[in-house]
Amino acid sequence: FRHSILYLLGRKIKDRSKRLAQFIVISFYLFPTVIKHTLQLYVCRNLKDDQSLLVMNFEPDLECWRGAHLVFGMLAFALSFFGWGVVFHGFLLRNLTKKKEIIHALVDYVWDDENNYAKPREDTKTEEMMSFIWISYNKNGYFWEFIIIARKVIMILISVATVNLSYKWRTFLVLLTIIAMIRMQIRWEPYAIKAFNRLEIASLLIIYVSANLGLLMDAISDDYVKSAFSTVIVILNSIYGAICICYLLISLYRTRKSGNAKDATEAKKHN
Repeated sequence: FRHSILYLLGRKIKDRSKRLAQFIVISFYLFPTVIKHTLQLYVCRNLKDDQSLLVMNFEPDLECWRGAHLVFGMLAFALSFFGWGVVFHGFLLRNLTKKKEIIHALVDYVWDDENNYAKPREDTKTEEMMSFIWISYNKNGYFWEFIIIARKVIMILISVATVNLSYKWRTFLVLLTIIAMIRMQIRWEPYAIKAFNRLEIASLLIIYVSANLGLLMDAISDDYVKSAFSTVIVILNSIYGAICICYLLISLYRTRKSGNAKDATEAKKHN
């Protein structure tokens, strides 16, 4: 949502760093998906009661933790989890931390006194290549994009790696994760615009409520009650989506209006 706003506001990246910036953006968006598919390699099921024969869940002809599965499983872990997840993102985070003072100065420049998006500076390498990571956040939240990545990975781990656990245990792990993220969100309030913080809290609360309703649906056998709970979940998510779209349109309108006013003022000064 926040990246869509910044994109539609017309941010531009200098040509010399455009390819590298695009690579970093694509990496952040693709990483959770790659991790999800990588984890599928480790999902195995028993073909015998004594667990002497484990096969891949989506490829029953391939035995788990032997031969090709062991080799490709370890290779996938090294490349995706360690190489991409730890080394690459750790390098970016270290770079941002080392240039924290530059980022603080840029944050003050990018967001005006009314928390409206202003034209960013284009005279630093950090702004050109990694601004999408921190541009939505305040001074203390420059690292928050990495927290979001970690949250996505944890959710994927719960959904894929715990496939053999009961629904209640999986939901319990999701609830613990959401409670921790709500606590961190309230503690840090990382977004530069206060409305973004409220929207983030609202989205986490909707996930929390939906998970609890799912537990109730699992415990109730009445189909009518289950349908009612399902309807509530759909309504809550629809309302949240409508609020996000409305805020996006309002933000675009205010930013364009503010930009036109500034252009008119500069034109008068020039004349």
